[in-house]
Amino acid sequence: METSSTPIPFYLFGKTFALRSIFFTGILCCMLHFTACNNQPAGTLFDGTDNHQWDVLSGEMVTHENLLSLTGENTHLLLKGGKYKDFDLHMELRTVDGGKGFIGIHTDATGKGYRIAINNDREDPVWWRMTGSLLSVRNLTKSFVKDNEWFTMDIRVAGKAVTVKINGEPVVEYIEPATPLRTGANSSRLLSEGSFSLHSNGSGKIEFKEIAVTPLNSREINITQQQAMAIDEQADEIIRLHQEDFPVLDYHVHLKGGLTKEVAASQSRRTGINYAIAPNCGIGFPVTNDTDIYNFLDTMRAQPFILAMQAEGRE
Repeated sequence: METSSTPIPFYLFGKTFALRSIFFTGILCCMLHFTACNNQPAGTLFDGTDNHQWDVLSGEMVTHENLLSLTGENTHLLLKGGKYKDFDLHMELRTVDGGKGFIGIHTDATGKGYRIAINNDREDPVWWRMTGSLLSVRNLTKSFVKDNEWFTMDIRVAGKAVTVKINGEPVVEYIEPATPLRTGANSSRLLSEGSFSLHSNGSGKIEFKEIAVTPLNSREINITQQQAMAIDEQADEIIRLHQEDFPVLDYHVHLKGGLTKEVAASQSRRTGINYAIAPNCGIGFPVTNDTDIYNFLDTMRAQPFILAMQAEGRE
């Protein structure tokens, strides 16, 4: 049986149309509509030379020697025309001379959305908002990098899940519940969609080598499943402390009874409680001399913990 490619006539309001033409025109319109609605291009947002994708809302932006630099206590850049919802944002950056600030996501000129801290000043009196903190939601007490040291920061938003990695290691794994708890000052710290922003609010500089974004396929994200795993913030005292900018740190945690450093790190990221890990030190305990304590420190330097010692004194 042969099929014919001859268009089938279609009569409408006294005019004749080719049905095949209508079919393909409809497909084309649908594709154009989808493309117009998808304002999430993948690619480089700074490559060492071109800074024209960024609006300077306050302060000064400088591009010099293939670096994008933000200086001073009130510099605010906003990505032009960004409308991102689910994405991977990759950056290579460093702080110089005590530079501090944050990255804004799902944001706009009003400053809505979440903020991820940039702060490697280990002498900062506000020591519970270090680099990688999801500010007011998951504040971190340990800085993983030093001032004047290049590092990578990767921020992923997938549905209601926010992940932050420093040098490839996860430091924040947060799922926004169906009913988040937010105080008045943090009422706009919520997921929605929006642009990216770069902020400097310290006395030094923040320098970027690279900024790139890759949108994710929202259709592949199961938000219902995510929120089934989320913490009920209406009954959670920890999120209230973060919202009030109170440092959340358990100073007395031991790795024993099945609690490994990997399990402790995962539990810390989930609950929002920072840990200080303290080995038992003394005769008959895991740490008995200087060599033991240095070995312990060497195995824990890359872990997200404040480190301590518990001297038993039983000898």
